Amino acid sequence: MADIGYLSQDSPSTILVKAHQYLIFPCYCFVLDEHVKWIISLYRSLGEGYEANGNSRRSIENYEKAKDMLVQIGDMDGLRAVCNNMGNSYETIGVS
Repeated sequence: MADIGYLSQDSPSTILVKAHQYLIFPCYCFVLDEHVKWIISLYRSLGEGYEANGNSRRSIENYEKAKDMLVQIGDMDGLRAVCNNMGNSYETIGVS
């Protein structure tokens, strides 16, 4: 998540607000691979932020969005990481 690594210095709730602002910004140029990876990074950051704030269900929602995009671009390493994070979130809410 190098594109938004500076967000990790903020509190989890600040990360959530900033990441949502980036996703809401209307832009139709997200067809480039680098932009897709950037959006995936935002969804992953949202997932981590929600998990850190104790909202595992919202965390899973964002990881699902990242997962779908990772499947589309064929990024298996990213997919493994997101699925691992999703598993941790599911474990937190008691789903095994």
